[in-house]
Amino acid sequence: MQSGSDSRILASPNVVALRPAANGIPEISVCVPALDKMRAATLEALNALPPHGLEIGGVLVGRVETARNGAFKITIDDFATFGISYEWGPVYQLSGEEAAAFQYRVRTAERAAGEGAVALGWWRSDTLDSQLRFRPEDRVFLEAFGGDGAALFLHFRPHPVAPFRCRAHVIEKDAIESCGEFTVAFDRGFAAAADLLRTTTRPSRTHGVSEEPVLRGMGRPYRPVRPTAHDRLN
Repeated sequence: MQSGSDSRILASPNVVALRPAANGIPEISVCVPALDKMRAATLEALNALPPHGLEIGGVLVGRVETARNGAFKITIDDFATFGISYEWGPVYQLSGEEAAAFQYRVRTAERAAGEGAVALGWWRSDTLDSQLRFRPEDRVFLEAFGGDGAALFLHFRPHPVAPFRCRAHVIEKDAIESCGEFTVAFDRGFAAAADLLRTTTRPSRTHGVSEEPVLRGMGRPYRPVRPTAHDRLN
């Protein structure tokens, strides 16, 4: 596949197009409630640990429609979250135990979405890299996701008041095809809240959180609160 040109999000009452179809790339759309849910969860994680925040992610659930001409459209119904222990710091990376739990989360997310819905792939936020890219730890998600068909991977660069940056990848038979980078703006309510968000301070650094989290083997260890099994699967 060849990536198309960059584009802004297109608004409609219930569904927005994240990525219009172009040059053989399927159209990628998302239900508005799912997009709002992802934004709220991602911003909460962004503000949880100054200065860069925590990364979060989970399973993409939705539907694939095929047109008569052979083209197909992907519609995301839900960004199902999956909590991790942050064993390697604030990055979204699975441990061996969590990889097995992620497989179970894929199945439960499909069942919760209803008839006709399938697990499309996975998503995560990206708060550490200057460039949105497929990282080595993402391959663990790909292996845990399983399946013989193509998988969709979306990652977002969150911002408290500006549109999110997003990059999409379609992965099939171990070939990783980038669908290009684009911006994801939100509805007028998001824009109207921008002034309020600009005045909102992040949690105080006096509550036992280090100013600059570090990864294992690179200085002081990062010790997050380990979630329960219920947190991971819900």
